[in-house]
Amino acid sequence: MNMKAIVLISMLYSIVANIASAAYLDELQVIERQRLSNLANTKLSLEKISKHKANFSSKEKYLYLLLVAHSETMHSNFVEAEALLLDIIGSEADVDYKGRAHSILAGVLQFQGKYERSYYHLDKSLGFVPVINNEEYKSSILQNAVSFYNDSGMFDYAMDYARRLLKLGIQRKDLSDQCQAYFEMTLMELSADRHELAVDRLAKTDDICTKANETIFLLHLPNIRADIAIQKGDFTSAKKLLEENYSEVKKYGWKVLNASTEISLANLYSKIGRYGEAEELALKALKVSMEIGDIKRSKGASEILAKIYSELDQKEKAIKYFQMYMELDKRLSASGRQRKLAFDQARQKLKAEQLALVN
Repeated sequence: MNMKAIVLISMLYSIVANIASAAYLDELQVIERQRLSNLANTKLSLEKISKHKANFSSKEKYLYLLLVAHSETMHSNFVEAEALLLDIIGSEADVDYKGRAHSILAGVLQFQGKYERSYYHLDKSLGFVPVINNEEYKSSILQNAVSFYNDSGMFDYAMDYARRLLKLGIQRKDLSDQCQAYFEMTLMELSADRHELAVDRLAKTDDICTKANETIFLLHLPNIRADIAIQKGDFTSAKKLLEENYSEVKKYGWKVLNASTEISLANLYSKIGRYGEAEELALKALKVSMEIGDIKRSKGASEILAKIYSELDQKEKAIKYFQMYMELDKRLSASGRQRKLAFDQARQKLKAEQLALVN
């Protein structure tokens, strides 16, 4: 074989290898864009492309690990997700993937009640925002910060980051960012019992999220509308909203949202005297919530069960679930105080690390 042929074969091999690599990256980026549309499909797509892991470039490898970690998080497999994310953080991955990994890990740790570490990683992720190149990752980190602080009851921080996210979304003409910003602001209005403002903001949220085709938020909105309808005594509208949404939520497959919807529906059924159906749904929600360590949803389910059994004059069961509710309420209140303390401790730890680097 002459030299010209060898050079030609080498060039062809290089071209084929680059095309294959580009195909993997393209496929991973498609999975990333669609990761929240259908959780089961995302998991299957990742399993399919995993057969080619040996051929991944460094960039493809870390994007793949990030997507698997996110998928494990959405399936409530927190131990597996944490291990993957820590591997990325401690690796030679570029700043985009490290910043995103810190952000996802903050949520994983928060859900497990590891508040000091969760705040630490949230702050670390926010510190990466100025140096991250991927605009989607910047907005994802801000989105997580809004949700994180909102869920922690730290509404001043949540509103600040919601405004930043909304501003970024308008600048980038990104409807997904605007959708989450409006959604979180709606939750804040409801938490502050400003229902009229919440209803107004809900209409805007629905419009933006529908245009953005943000599945996960569109599945939350009917539950919010139903809760508002229940507070107004409009049980007919609430029933229609929840029953129609429940079938869609079950298809989606996120355990947290599934349990939350079952609790809302159980609460409604108990108010209209359909105690058997209310009991069944509340027990299902409690079982799943306890399995994944979700104190907030466990508390909601046990409260409804205590009320149901009280109405049915089943005193022993009513006392059992009331005691469970009280214990979970104490734990949730304690976790609220722990979050505030953990927030301060995490900030102090991060400042100490920054000072050590300077010195």
